[in-house]
Amino acid sequence: MEISIIVERGFALAYFICGLSLLFNTRLWIDFIGQLSKSKSTIMLGFMTVFIGSFMAMAHNIWEMSPRVLTTVLAWAAVFKGTSFLLTPELMLNMTQLFRANKMLLQTGGLLAMALSIFIYYYSWPH
Repeated sequence: MEISIIVERGFALAYFICGLSLLFNTRLWIDFIGQLSKSKSTIMLGFMTVFIGSFMAMAHNIWEMSPRVLTTVLAWAAVFKGTSFLLTPELMLNMTQLFRANKMLLQTGGLLAMALSIFIYYYSWPH
């Protein structure tokens, strides 16, 4: 099996689980965002996001007119997000407060993550 297919399916599984967590543990996520703003853990969060996003982007750097490009775009978005946490942590913390203030936004994000994961997983199989 190609490494890019493994990345797609792993990404789909992780996004689905995170989406479920956002839907069913919204209060926990709101508390997490609140604690994030009180600590210096944005550096660790940024590092982990850059590391995982970079691995995914390098293993799945597929720029073609097909649904497979979605995984590549999301991987590079993770690199950008992690870099933003490392270079501008105050700005990123301010942006995360928007999610803390709006429970429906977190739950909508969960549904979107689950929909994306199903789409990515479906198209990771040959058609």
